[in-house]
Amino acid sequence: MKKILRLVLFIAVTVGLLYFGLIRGAYQFGQLASIFSLAQPKMITASRGAAVLVPHFSITAPQRERFWTELSKKFTPDRVMVVSVDHFGVGQSNISTTKRQWQFQTSSPLLDESLTDKLLESGLATELDGELIAEHGLTQILPELIHTWPSAKYSEVTIKDVVTLAEVNELYRLINEECPDCLLVASVDWSHYNVSSLAQLHDQLATRAVVEANSELAWRAETDSPQTMYLLTKWAEEHQLTWQQFAHSDSGLDDKSWNSETTSYMLGYYAHDNVSAAVDPVTTFMIGGDVMFDRSVNHLFADNQVEIFSQFGRRVFWGTDLALVNLEGPISDIPIDDDTNPNNLIFNFPPESAETLKYIGVNAVSLANNHTLNKGSQGEVKTVNALKQAGIAAIGHQNSFDSSSSYQVAGPVPMTVVTINTLEQFDQQLVITAIQRAKEQGQFVLVMPHWGYEYQTHHSQSQESLTKEWIAAGAGLIVGGHPHVVQDVQLVDGVLVVYSLGNLVFDQYFSAETQEGLMVAGLVNKDSVQLSFYPHHSVNSQPEIWLGADRKQILDSLLQAVVGEAVDGQTVSQLNDDTILIPRKK
Repeated sequence: MKKILRLVLFIAVTVGLLYFGLIRGAYQFGQLASIFSLAQPKMITASRGAAVLVPHFSITAPQRERFWTELSKKFTPDRVMVVSVDHFGVGQSNISTTKRQWQFQTSSPLLDESLTDKLLESGLATELDGELIAEHGLTQILPELIHTWPSAKYSEVTIKDVVTLAEVNELYRLINEECPDCLLVASVDWSHYNVSSLAQLHDQLATRAVVEANSELAWRAETDSPQTMYLLTKWAEEHQLTWQQFAHSDSGLDDKSWNSETTSYMLGYYAHDNVSAAVDPVTTFMIGGDVMFDRSVNHLFADNQVEIFSQFGRRVFWGTDLALVNLEGPISDIPIDDDTNPNNLIFNFPPESAETLKYIGVNAVSLANNHTLNKGSQGEVKTVNALKQAGIAAIGHQNSFDSSSSYQVAGPVPMTVVTINTLEQFDQQLVITAIQRAKEQGQFVLVMPHWGYEYQTHHSQSQESLTKEWIAAGAGLIVGGHPHVVQDVQLVDGVLVVYSLGNLVFDQYFSAETQEGLMVAGLVNKDSVQLSFYPHHSVNSQPEIWLGADRKQILDSLLQAVVGEAVDGQTVSQLNDDTILIPRKK
């Protein structure tokens, strides 16, 4: 019996020593997980079609380093596809790839020839070599990837910003056919050239796009490559991946600089084993003032109408659920006369006007103003058709109020826009009923009236009287136009009223006030309305966002009337120099 016990004890000790010896040796060779998988987090030995979103913005390098370290614990991909915008448009075709043997200081990547060859053979992409040396969307990211995964094979693609949806879908098909298990790396910076508060607003929609893997939203988001964002989110959607955010900010927020241009960025990845993410529902909007493309505006920019916005930029209206202006006249279907007479008040806009609005990201216009019928009812029909072809909603009429005077915004928080021209006879009860009905349906109601007296910088008593009736019916925000100058703002019964935004594009060069304007951007959730204000000025009808000391002085003067005011037991607070937070009236 004792011999048996000694034998059992010997065997137990031997097995124990052998076990711990194996563990120790395995640990020394970095193979502990292959022997005892519970000893560390599970490593995914292939990317399994995972995807990464990473910025190439130079100031994000320290965050990228931490990001790659985190991902190296999760992924060991065999093949990596890196996609970037073609910043300088150097490719012979809209999509380019390369067989270049990259040489970096520490290492060189292995070329994934089969994927590159497939793209070239398809005819969708053409080959580049030396031109890509200057493409920072690749050169900022590739060395870091190779350092993280030196054994992987790499292929690279650049996409011009004119690439169509059909071309991106074909690119997706080719990559997915050849390499469904590739790690897709999207090199994308987000909002560009806007102040921090506007970048943060635009990033709301971009964040929804990545969290929901919603390629339609990604195409609309304000980033340096909607095409690359579309490819990323389509990849995630088709591969049934879920999102994990690593970092999100912008250079203005990082530096606490609210009064200068900024770039925003997001780092994160898609994988099969991520916990499903969610974002708080918010609906975003940007509203601009009066837009007129006739007279001297047409004379100056007949050859290239989009040049009107060369100083303004095309990104201001991008990336919001609602991007709205007051279109102060009809759009013709034939070229218009070159008439610069400032006394000509019968407006007619050139046929390309709708495409110009689309170019800067406008997706809705108000036609409830005193110039919509300048070319009669047929002119209005042509205008609505031109806008529709450009994907722009036409809201309201010059001399009537009906169902098309209200417009439901497609956003996570229900929102309705109601437009009305008060300069002609109108039925106030119809407007009130429309507001009440939308409010009862749980909509946040924005009223956009055409009203007031031209060139008066302070609102009239009649404007304030109308305001009180609309707010009593359920309006949550009122933003007006027509005076051609910026008017005051006021908190009326807990609701903000911006009486007039002034001109966005016009040819009224006779005063400084008519060459200045205001835009209002907003974020609506179930509890509050966050509003940001962007003063602008124009030279020869070309608007430009105001920065610097003048901007601060305008904002201080504008907002002092409402900050600290009470709403349902709470107060209006100022978040930074251009942004306020207003509790939603119950």
